Amino acid sequence: MANSADGFTPALIAGFGPAAQPESIVWRELLDGALVEVMPDWRMATIDLSWMTPTGSVRRTRVTAFLDVLARWFSTAPWARTDSGGGN
Repeated sequence: MANSADGFTPALIAGFGPAAQPESIVWRELLDGALVEVMPDWRMATIDLSWMTPTGSVRRTRVTAFLDVLARWFSTAPWARTDSGGGN
């Protein structure tokens, strides 16, 4: 039993059974073959990520820049690939 997805990875590698893990945690193990997808067509529901800013005020340049960085980072993250190795 673990209260963090990170804690399950060693048990999965040791063969203790399947688990629904965030790809962001196990993408390296999937790429190097330490773990394999057993149900590649099944996906958990996706969630939206929202950023709230105050209304009626001008958004600071640094806030806009930060949002742009987040959007680029999440869209190009190693686990966000679309090849046959995984991804959404």
